[in-house]
Amino acid sequence: MKHPNKNMVSIIIPNLNNAQRLDLCITAVKKNIGDRETVEIIVVDNGSTDESIEIAKRHQVTVLIEVTITTPFAARNRGIKAAKGDTIVLLDSNCIPLRGWLNTGLEVLGQGWDIVGGPLVFEEVSSHDYLAKFDRIYGTIYPEDINKRTSLPSGNLFIKRQVFVKTGLFLPYARGLGDIEWTNRAYNNNFTLGWAPFAKVLYPPKSGSAFLKKMFRLGTGKKELQVYNRKTVWDFRWCLKITTKLLPPSPRFVVSMNRINQTEELGLSLISLAFLCWLTKLLRGCGMLFGKIDTRIYPRKTPGNQPINKNHS
Repeated sequence: MKHPNKNMVSIIIPNLNNAQRLDLCITAVKKNIGDRETVEIIVVDNGSTDESIEIAKRHQVTVLIEVTITTPFAARNRGIKAAKGDTIVLLDSNCIPLRGWLNTGLEVLGQGWDIVGGPLVFEEVSSHDYLAKFDRIYGTIYPEDINKRTSLPSGNLFIKRQVFVKTGLFLPYARGLGDIEWTNRAYNNNFTLGWAPFAKVLYPPKSGSAFLKKMFRLGTGKKELQVYNRKTVWDFRWCLKITTKLLPPSPRFVVSMNRINQTEELGLSLISLAFLCWLTKLLRGCGMLFGKIDTRIYPRKTPGNQPINKNHS
């Protein structure tokens, strides 16, 4: 992109084997766009073997392929490089934007913030699905907590292009926590984090094996960042961190999770909640210990921290 369009908004949707949900996602995005002529939708497929690509083409959106690196962060990078807009919107294919999502997110971004997140509205689950309930607790962010945060997840994010110009792209080889690393990097570069409470997207909480894999992956993400920051995974402090993951959760952690549990009226007992907090710690600890990482994430091999040109082509 030689000359970014200051009026253009680029919505980037990474996807991997999520055809049915992608169809719903794009349909909802189009409803939000309405008559706007300065919005482009870019779907970046990460190697799907289902009907994802066909569905995206049927919607007549831009379709890009990223199969060299199979991570959502590499897919996002591919879309960001190709985007024509001066405003970048990152949206997971699992997310279905609700009415007013786009207008609200752009409005808040225009109030002086550099990066703006929006809430996940979790879909209803069985009253006996404790893992899905805990995933909802784990993923809930309240507006009053934003001023305490130095990072945000990337599933529903509005970003000014200049942030990528000065901060660089996502670490492409990271499987977990790449969004937390990038937004924290941007925050440390003095970019501001805001929140659009009405830029809502519908999201299915993870349950069963998907929940277990997610928590393990987040632990592996810790390991990836440890390696990327040129630190060994054999030093005393790292081993101590893993050891603490095996211990029962702190009362502070349980209390903070219970606050959301009660606010959202999820009905988990304190004993169940404490167990789920401990399970989450154990899974993340196992990811930190046993998770496999792509050796290309070593700093000398990783282009993710390189800034993009303002007039990137």
